[in-house]
Amino acid sequence: MCKALKSGAEGLEPGRWAQLLKLSYESFLEELGLYAGQSARDLAEAMYGSAPATWSVLCLEGAARRTGDLGRAAEVLEGGMVLNADADRLELRERRAIVAAGAGELPTELDWLGRALLLRGNDGLQMRARLALAMGARQRSRGLFRVLVDRSRGPAPALGEPPPWALRGWGLALLPPGPESSVSPGGPAPQIQPYIRNPSIHRD
Repeated sequence: MCKALKSGAEGLEPGRWAQLLKLSYESFLEELGLYAGQSARDLAEAMYGSAPATWSVLCLEGAARRTGDLGRAAEVLEGGMVLNADADRLELRERRAIVAAGAGELPTELDWLGRALLLRGNDGLQMRARLALAMGARQRSRGLFRVLVDRSRGPAPALGEPPPWALRGWGLALLPPGPESSVSPGGPAPQIQPYIRNPSIHRD
């Protein structure tokens, strides 16, 4: 199949090329489902080389990321932003932020999240709010998650329902921070006491 893709559409009967691309995509998904990383990656590279478009960019980015090649994933996503129209750039920017997060590149992640937020990206907003929560910026996180919750409310909501992290994240950001542990690093683990609703009935 990779050889057929690399040969291109020349010489094929009308409609055969579209059928080959469809079959290749279905085979790619099957290989991913079987955790056959390298064969899925080979097929994704062939699809991207033969038919560069948003769908093939996302296939190759996903396969490269799953096989640990974050550099290739970033390269393909940034190349896809040049090839594709503005309508496709939001998802590519959000994916690029995910790749940067996986590589531990916080400044790059924030850069791409900012670019996604310029296009009103919901996933990018979720990721930025989650990152703020993880860094202890609870007020900032609460405000960002609230934007997503509000987008699903009102007479003309922009979203049918809040994105999956929005309500959970907003709820977590509303909670007060937990007490810090008094045990020094490397010290003995604290004894965990079971929660008892009415302690009096358990007394001797």
